[in-house]
Amino acid sequence: MEISFIASLPDIQSAILISGDGATRLKLDIPESELPEAIKLVMLKGTAFRVSINDQITIKHREKREEDKPKLSQKPKAVQKGRGQKPKRQAN
Repeated sequence: MEISFIASLPDIQSAILISGDGATRLKLDIPESELPEAIKLVMLKGTAFRVSINDQITIKHREKREEDKPKLSQKPKAVQKGRGQKPKRQAN
């Protein structure tokens, strides 16, 4: 299962807690728009899982690349020559 959402560390001292027994806890600020994906974490309660972090710049770059890829269902746009231009006169 993959769970992916946008989040940030809150600007509070307790955002990252490191306890004496070596465990670490994180607090995340998650926008409401990301809640449907973030709520899936409840299913992982009590289990170990891997966390991967990508910064916003990386995410935006990846999304931009995806937008630039041609969609299989899209037909290439026809190039229209001379539209809005006056025809050139031929030299005699």
